[in-house]
Amino acid sequence: MGGNSSILKPDPSKLITVGSGRFPTYNDEHFAKIRAFIGLPDDFIESSFSFETKPKGGNMAPGGGKGGQLMGFTKDRLFIIKELNNTDHNTLLKVAEDFADHIVHPDGSLLCKIVAHFYHTGLMRNYIIMNNVTMSPKSKEEGKQVAKPKRRASQSYDLKGCNDDKILDLDGHRMEEVHKRIWNVHMWCGRCCWSDARKRYFDGKKAAYREQFHVTPSQKDDLMQWLRTSVHFLSERSLMDYSLMVSCVKFETSDPATAQLVADIEEQRATTVNGTSVSPFPFVSVVEGSVQVLHLGVIDYLQDWTCTKNLAMAIKVCERNKATVPPEDYGARFIRHFTDNFVGDATAYGAPAPVVASRV
Repeated sequence: MGGNSSILKPDPSKLITVGSGRFPTYNDEHFAKIRAFIGLPDDFIESSFSFETKPKGGNMAPGGGKGGQLMGFTKDRLFIIKELNNTDHNTLLKVAEDFADHIVHPDGSLLCKIVAHFYHTGLMRNYIIMNNVTMSPKSKEEGKQVAKPKRRASQSYDLKGCNDDKILDLDGHRMEEVHKRIWNVHMWCGRCCWSDARKRYFDGKKAAYREQFHVTPSQKDDLMQWLRTSVHFLSERSLMDYSLMVSCVKFETSDPATAQLVADIEEQRATTVNGTSVSPFPFVSVVEGSVQVLHLGVIDYLQDWTCTKNLAMAIKVCERNKATVPPEDYGARFIRHFTDNFVGDATAYGAPAPVVASRV
């Protein structure tokens, strides 16, 4: 592990503008390196962002995690501003320098890019700004009437390669999360005591764990390299409980708007800074006669292995394939699961369809 000269207090000499405020940052010399790597100017957050919650007209809403931290999308949905709990904040302070070196390394990474870490002086809370890894594909011609491609299907997932896998969204419908917590005594009496929403959520979790994603052979090779590099980085620093976010959208192949969308994606992916591609995603391919656009990235990777996690593992001793396992075991399972569940049999977009020999 490389050295980390993290500072514990926000630096008032290095400010970042978010919405109508300017806020002191942590270790911004490292996050500035990531912003430069992806060609992001320091004033990239538009002034319309508000830290108020959505019911009050702002951008923030509960993120859905166990901690209940707030998060909000920028207007263009390219970035997420997320409140940090103390554990994640302290972890990021420790690994900031190593993290920046990892993100800009030519070997590539699947980790969501954190581009700023700052302190809101009014709210007295810590936040990060990160890229939205599952952004829905859009045409680059903002503000113009652009035909939308016809969707055949869309799904998004939060995947850990264990029993905590879940479907987030299915064809535009958000999956309601209904958990079988220890205090929900009636849920432990069998499926017959579950609500319809609980049954849908549970069946969705099982389906998410089994789901296979089809990519081209070259995409699979790249993906596995980035996956191994990312997991190695996290395991070395005793980090675990991270997820692979996946957004899979399929479009009508014959729709002219689909061709325009793919052209926009290819142009964006061709953008380089200092000779390096800004982002290899989304992956575009043809799967079962549809054009597939696949966004993915690893999120929630700031949880370290603590005494609390050790205790949780002991409490859940009877639970099979649980998320709470030591970092090395977590990482090995993560690689093993997604090596199996990403299948390199899709056709490259624009390539001739494979000829299937007819049976006589």
